[in-house]
Amino acid sequence: MNGQMRIGIFGGSFDPPHNGHLRVAIAAADELSLDKLFFVPALAPPHAISKTLTPPDIRMKMLRELSRRDERFYIDDYELRRRGPTYTYETIKRFRKRFPRAEVFFVLGSDSLADIPRWKKGAQLPDMCRFAVALRPQSGVAALIDKAVKLKVRPPAVSSTAIRRAAPFTGGFLSGKVPAAVARIILDNYLYVDEAVAAYLKKRLDNAKYRHTLGVAATAVALAAKHGADPRRARLAALIHDMGRVMPSAKYPSYLAPAPRPAGMPSAETAAANPFLLHSFVSARLAQKIFGIKDRVVLNAAAHHTLGCPSKSSTVYDDIIYVADAVAPDRRFQGVARLRREAFGDLSRAVFLCALMKLGYVLKKEKYLAPEGVAVYNSRLKKIKK
Repeated sequence: MNGQMRIGIFGGSFDPPHNGHLRVAIAAADELSLDKLFFVPALAPPHAISKTLTPPDIRMKMLRELSRRDERFYIDDYELRRRGPTYTYETIKRFRKRFPRAEVFFVLGSDSLADIPRWKKGAQLPDMCRFAVALRPQSGVAALIDKAVKLKVRPPAVSSTAIRRAAPFTGGFLSGKVPAAVARIILDNYLYVDEAVAAYLKKRLDNAKYRHTLGVAATAVALAAKHGADPRRARLAALIHDMGRVMPSAKYPSYLAPAPRPAGMPSAETAAANPFLLHSFVSARLAQKIFGIKDRVVLNAAAHHTLGCPSKSSTVYDDIIYVADAVAPDRRFQGVARLRREAFGDLSRAVFLCALMKLGYVLKKEKYLAPEGVAVYNSRLKKIKK
């Protein structure tokens, strides 16, 4: 060694950071004799700008748990603070300015190395730093790898994508894939469960029902942003709202029977007249059982999306999912355009109009009129008349 400082840059989404990242980081620090290794989380990768990432503050919290494993590890949040796409050449240029006498290594996997020719100013990167690559099995980038420092470590068979899409989503699944402290953050914040739910439903619902679910989720996110609610909670409630439809309606009563009766569930008379009205409560039960969702606000919003929730006991999430289901993009009934406009204006009035619409539909079809739906209509009418 000639005494020159050696710096490592390890960029990525880190959504979530996992044991594979940790093993590569330790190997890079050891094999390259790094003085410092910086994790550089991206706000949004320029090559995947449409990708929805976990909020920066939560990803930073997870990365801090990873960085505590080694005193050589640091986190650089420049790309998060910049609030726009940042390109790799800009990040490397900034580090070279910050450490003008240091030898700079850019740490990455062989799959990312294959993409470098498509990166902005990718051809200039070998002149700005040295690549340190962790080889993955069956890598097809031999020409580029010949120009890089090859780390001896072999990353474990774990990826952020696989973790995000995991189902069933339980703490046990995360064991061995992420540090325990990172697993706690994932579970406490219900991270990635929406992706797991979407993957579960895509396999089990027909295309029309699945597209409806995605439409309700998109509408719920927009309504949450408009009405001051958490878009992540609204999206999760929307994704699970029709989960019960993976099961025949004839099985609903027996599925719900063993457990205590959920609050707001239709009476036995209503359920006997129209078992389908139980599907929203089955949805909440399945979400809790399969994915471990315990957030009562989310579960109740899904459970109440069919008949609604009286104004005295409702939350903004109950109202959002009830309305989002009615005005989702696949809905084509007369008056839906007006209802959509109302939803983004006066949400309470939109709930009333949805209840009115549903009652009108049932009366027109001369079907059983659920007292629970009438109660929602009356409570909402009273509220908007105040």
